[in-house]
Amino acid sequence: MLLLQHLLRRAPAAAACTVLTASYTQARAQQAPLQCDDGLEEDDDDKFEGPRRHTLADPNRYDSIVIGCGVSGTAAVEAVAKHADRGHRCLVLESDAFAVRRCEALSAEVGSDIIDCVRARAESLNPLLRQVRTTHGDEYSYAKKCLVATGAAAAVPPPGFVDELCVESVRCLGHGEAADAAAVRDAFSVAKRGGKVCVVGGSWQAVALAAAVARAAPAETAGESASLVFPEATPIGARLPKDLGKKLRKRLEKRGVTVIALHQIRYVGPNEDNRKASHAVYLARADDAMRTSRCSADLVVVAGGEHVQQVQVSARDARSAPRGSTALEVVKATRLDDATRRRPIFVNEELSAGASVLACGDAAATPCRLETTTSALVNTTTHGQRGAVIAVETGTPHAVGTGNAAGRVLATGDGSSAAKVLAGLTPTLAADMRSTLGWHVGFVGKCDAALEAHVFSSKSVDVAIYVEKTDLGTGAFRRVPMGVVVVAKNRDLDAAAAADAAAVGLRAHMEPPAPDEHADATYRNDVDFLRGLAAAVAAAAGTDDFSLKHSQVISRADRLGPRYWDGQGAADTALFSRGGKTEMRSKRVAGAFSAQMGKGAAKELDDRRKAQAALEAGMGRLVAAAKGDAS
Repeated sequence: MLLLQHLLRRAPAAAACTVLTASYTQARAQQAPLQCDDGLEEDDDDKFEGPRRHTLADPNRYDSIVIGCGVSGTAAVEAVAKHADRGHRCLVLESDAFAVRRCEALSAEVGSDIIDCVRARAESLNPLLRQVRTTHGDEYSYAKKCLVATGAAAAVPPPGFVDELCVESVRCLGHGEAADAAAVRDAFSVAKRGGKVCVVGGSWQAVALAAAVARAAPAETAGESASLVFPEATPIGARLPKDLGKKLRKRLEKRGVTVIALHQIRYVGPNEDNRKASHAVYLARADDAMRTSRCSADLVVVAGGEHVQQVQVSARDARSAPRGSTALEVVKATRLDDATRRRPIFVNEELSAGASVLACGDAAATPCRLETTTSALVNTTTHGQRGAVIAVETGTPHAVGTGNAAGRVLATGDGSSAAKVLAGLTPTLAADMRSTLGWHVGFVGKCDAALEAHVFSSKSVDVAIYVEKTDLGTGAFRRVPMGVVVVAKNRDLDAAAAADAAAVGLRAHMEPPAPDEHADATYRNDVDFLRGLAAAVAAAAGTDDFSLKHSQVISRADRLGPRYWDGQGAADTALFSRGGKTEMRSKRVAGAFSAQMGKGAAKELDDRRKAQAALEAGMGRLVAAAKGDAS
């Protein structure tokens, strides 16, 4: 996602880059085995003293294996190269071309001969056999530890939602840096030649991409080139309070983006009217799948939502992994190649998912990450149960911190160092949209739009503080800050610095003042306390405007859309659904069937019988009259 952010900041350069295009089917396909050439002849291998890259002739056994070389994986490899013994052999498995080049450059830069880099996609991990299998059949074993740093799951259309004639015009983000760069390049290319791009998802990446595409379009197609479809009520609705979400929507519409909220994709098929666009995107309301519409697009980019899709309905799964995460299989292999079904792996404070497996970054459900997990009441057949989901992206500090700590564990075997790092981490995400929307947004801690939020606004910065209410039993509630959203609307302000300051404040477990005997006085004291926290965060952003106007937002879980309801609820996935299993649709269908039987088909049949009887009676009268005339 760092590469995507860089490309969105420099749209012209991204449009000119030459990388291979990839549809979402190509991105999911198994890649052929590629061997990284070291530039030497076979006879010169013995004389080569620098870092060696693995060849299939080398033994396939290592001391440790790192699966994935993104932000977190790169930090882990750096730590291994720095702290491991000289005889330690570490294998890095990565299928993305950009990441492989970075891994090789890192190996050469640190001057370590312990890092082997292979371009291959890991298919499965068997902790019992301590073995990793790739999609092209190679098997690698490890003696000590294996680290999973595969990142977050990618959003991909389920089978049957894209027509076979439209597959090549669907791109999905999250399949690797090279594929993401190709998707962004194709979107800019379509927009520049006057085509239409439909961006699917409510994540900040989707918002930034839609704004960048609208900006890249020529003047004659302004306002028609980019559309943004998502199931929530407002953009980034899972994280942003409703007030800030409305402001963001107005900014998008002002810059020429067609915002289609509270909708999901029913189908992507050919367009009958090719003069508008080559494909038709069929939509349905997220809250009522029977209300349908459609829009036109030449390219569809699935950028995903803000949260990992849940799988189970129970509060904890069979292996006691917290809701939204998954526990690693102990006695059998765990599939790693399906990015669409991957969930964060539950780990302890030492990043351990098992006796010989570690996980870090967005691939790990760390304790500090679970503390910021959002939750809502699941409105399905299992009424009254509480479900939770984990935010897809936890930010660069969390990825680098957990990756570096995991690399130290791989090199030294000491998990206590990872526990110390994790104790000081708070998920902190900085979304830079200054080049397209003029916003720099920071998300810290538990940013859950289902919580009560207090928004403090000024001309240059907005600070929203999410609180959890504690009933004091006297009719009053305490409001404890759990998450902070800071929006810097001035290009000179730094939301990332403000987010870091907010993270320090949340880790300090700041408590509001003692409750008053009167509920109103307790509320005023809590608001004054939150105002002081907002002022400190705004000051860290670099503003001198502290005329913060306060507003309270009591959000409801149902406005977040159907991302809490997987399969048994309102959606087949959060972004793609025909509402086949929703209670509302069942009632609508049953009601329509009853109405049809009472007023439609039955009445029509009765009317046909009456008409037939009237016709026969009329013919009988004509025949009788004819006979009378003949006589």
